[in-house]
Amino acid sequence: MTTETSVTTAQPDGTFQAKISSSPVRVKSDTGGWVDLAPQLGQGSVDGNAGLVPSSSMADIALSDGGSGPMAYLGDRHGAAVRQNWPFGDLPAPVVDGDSATYKDVLPGVDLVQRARPSGIAQVLKVNTREALADPRVAQMRFYLSSDGSTVQASPDGKGLQAVNTQGQVMLQTAAGQWWDSRDPTSSAEGPGGPGLTYPFSLSLGQENGHQTQVLGMDTIVNAPNLAFPVYIDPDWYTDTHSGHYTYTDSAWPTTSYWDGQYTDSTVHVGYLPAAWDYTYGVSHTAHGYYQFNVQPINGKPVLSAWMGLTETWSASCTKTPVSAYVVGAISSSTTYKTEPAHEATLGTQTVAMGYSSACPQGTTGFGVPDAPKGNITKYNTWTVGLAADNETDPLSWKRFSNLATLFITYDSPPNTPSIDYIDHANWVGTPWAAGSKYTTRLSNPTYAVFASDPDDTAGGNLNVTMTIKQGSTVLSSQTVGPGSPAANTVYKWQAGKDLPSDGTYTLEAYATDPYGLKSGTMSFNFSLDKTPPPAPAIKAPVSPTSPGFTPTGGGTDGDDPTGVPGDTKYTFTLQAGDSLGTEGFIYAVHSAAVPAYPSSTPTSPVKCGDRDTYYVVVCADSRTSKDIQIAAVGPTTVLTVWAFDTVGNVSGQQSQAPVTYTFSVEGQAAVPPATVEPLTASGAAVWQNIDVTGGSPAPNNCTGGIPQVDPNNSDGTVSGTALEITASGGRATTARGVVDASHPFSASAWVCPRATTTAQAVLTQMAGPGAPAAQLGLAAGGNAVLTAWTSATTTDPPATSTAPLTANTWSFVSAVYDKVNQQMRITVTTGKTTGTWVIQATGASHVASGTTSAQPAVVVGDSGTVGASQFLGQIYHPLMVQGVLTNKQFNVAGQNFDNDEGVL
Repeated sequence: MTTETSVTTAQPDGTFQAKISSSPVRVKSDTGGWVDLAPQLGQGSVDGNAGLVPSSSMADIALSDGGSGPMAYLGDRHGAAVRQNWPFGDLPAPVVDGDSATYKDVLPGVDLVQRARPSGIAQVLKVNTREALADPRVAQMRFYLSSDGSTVQASPDGKGLQAVNTQGQVMLQTAAGQWWDSRDPTSSAEGPGGPGLTYPFSLSLGQENGHQTQVLGMDTIVNAPNLAFPVYIDPDWYTDTHSGHYTYTDSAWPTTSYWDGQYTDSTVHVGYLPAAWDYTYGVSHTAHGYYQFNVQPINGKPVLSAWMGLTETWSASCTKTPVSAYVVGAISSSTTYKTEPAHEATLGTQTVAMGYSSACPQGTTGFGVPDAPKGNITKYNTWTVGLAADNETDPLSWKRFSNLATLFITYDSPPNTPSIDYIDHANWVGTPWAAGSKYTTRLSNPTYAVFASDPDDTAGGNLNVTMTIKQGSTVLSSQTVGPGSPAANTVYKWQAGKDLPSDGTYTLEAYATDPYGLKSGTMSFNFSLDKTPPPAPAIKAPVSPTSPGFTPTGGGTDGDDPTGVPGDTKYTFTLQAGDSLGTEGFIYAVHSAAVPAYPSSTPTSPVKCGDRDTYYVVVCADSRTSKDIQIAAVGPTTVLTVWAFDTVGNVSGQQSQAPVTYTFSVEGQAAVPPATVEPLTASGAAVWQNIDVTGGSPAPNNCTGGIPQVDPNNSDGTVSGTALEITASGGRATTARGVVDASHPFSASAWVCPRATTTAQAVLTQMAGPGAPAAQLGLAAGGNAVLTAWTSATTTDPPATSTAPLTANTWSFVSAVYDKVNQQMRITVTTGKTTGTWVIQATGASHVASGTTSAQPAVVVGDSGTVGASQFLGQIYHPLMVQGVLTNKQFNVAGQNFDNDEGVL
């Protein structure tokens, strides 16, 4: 927010301070950064014009360093430029002092003084004697002119010259000419000193020998009475590129504009000067000063405090007299004593006297801005302050002030109006934000979340947000939450202290407040409460199943297929809505028994079509009427449980109705039972051990060592079996070929006796490629059994995880299934002979493929496919992997197809 006339600083307390000047104080450098204006002259070149150039200015300036070249060059940095040449031969080498270059005796008794100004050039002819003033060359003074990118012409008021570009824009111009004499002993080429009186003379455009000339109207000066020499004659060129301005008005010249210092020494006059002090013309003066500030960068900001400071450079004496400051109307280059702006409000009065002598040197004074006009500072793009003496008949009221006044404004930005983020468990009923649509929640006491922020971001200080719930005009609950960050899109959450009383329409209002009490606009957001669930759905049995043997029984709520295969035969059921208005979709579960009521938080509410979690699947209805789903049996007996839900997530069966179920039996041949033992080759710290087996279950042996080989029918009733024991990292066993394609339904099981259960361990891994698993039966850190399937080389579906962990040094039977039709992975763990309760995890529809031929990757027992990775330590007995979904019974009898084979069944 930095400009030539303003700089804004973020304060530690969260406010901002804008320091706005009435004249330029800085400029952008060639590298893009800001530098303070510094008119000190030194050797250099601008636009190919060598000479004396200022350190930094708002225009391109080059002054002659002597010789026949241009006297001065001024460019506006937008393509327009003017050159001046001295018409009377070469210029002498100048004496340089800071921003001034003095060319001695350019004519007899005449010195030329050129000064670099912030946005132009001051050129002063110092005429030292009456004789020099009478020299025809002085009395008819002119400078040769040439221009680039513009045309020099007379200004419309006839008082000066302008350089106009091809678009008709004034790019460079002269200040109206001014002159003064040496009546005051402090006068110099910089100004008249003392009271600061200057007098105008005209500038006009002429022609000479094919050159344009800048003609100085010397007659006014030559004929002036009571001159005290030297006399100073000042025609300036400048470019008006800034937005702050200053001027004053003078009753002695009621139609003259002193805009930005023309006709003046660039100070601002205030007060009453009697005729006796005007040594040249003997007329009295009443002057009013004006400063205009560009406040557009902070337009509309609430102002907390404001103060205007300026320097009094001269006073008529050391006797203090009052001067007052006023908020006034707009000023312009046309403002004169006859067209002064009206006073709008009083800022205050200062009784001061500074700059008369060393007893009261020049100094700074200022005016605070009271509350009444404070609110208007940033109402417009500019803000103008006027100065006037309180007693305009007192000669001691005459003062001069610097043209650089500074407005210090401390302001803050009110927070942005909050906007809705969400209301807990709410959805749009209809097209979001469209007329007639409703944002509806099913919770009586939801969490309300709104976005709040401050346009000043984190610099603006933390925010508090006040939220209110209304029913009509009645306030039901209200609370302020925070403080919180003012950064963009910060979410503020609130849960009211009491329930919404009934279904219907409500309003959430919210506004934000910053540390200074500034308040945002108020958000008003209408929403509805709907706690009424849709009617229970109906289930229509398959009419064209893949297996033609399916027969509905039991009055339409049961069925039977004596030839179907669990996990393989597909059945299409039609879910039908109880009405055509309140149903958005259905939730169904495929399980071996009726499942509990659908929990409101599963999946993440509100219910969304396509959600899958454990055995729950969410589907949208077609045209709010029905939906066909395709499922398979999970065993000899399968239960399909169905709920209906509405747009906002109300689920049937959770309040007054029970869920709808359909039970069907599939009693045909299950997946092909495993009958082939694929040999395993042990390596590393992996050995085959003989173990005791009682009733098909391994006998406890602390997972280490084995027994001597004995006759299968021992006298004590035990039999021996062959288990793979892995005793150290690197131990493993592998098949020569793949066993299952993990992208299709498969089953896996094994007796597992781990030494410890503190780390993740792989039991059976079907590989998809070198170092790339496809599916794995194993243990998670902590000992829970897991079935994992890879969806890509680096990602997996959430694994199916057993409820309870395995116990170290104890045999457990782990069974797992990937049911592709129902998109489920199921796992169970038991220490007896019968499979336990299945834990179900929803899975994606696509998994990494793996092969079952000798050309395909193998099955690895004991790690995840890379030696030592997810290393298993302990014993594994009867590992099984089979394509298809096994039933509980098939898992239980699978071990009967093993002898003492060292392999994977």
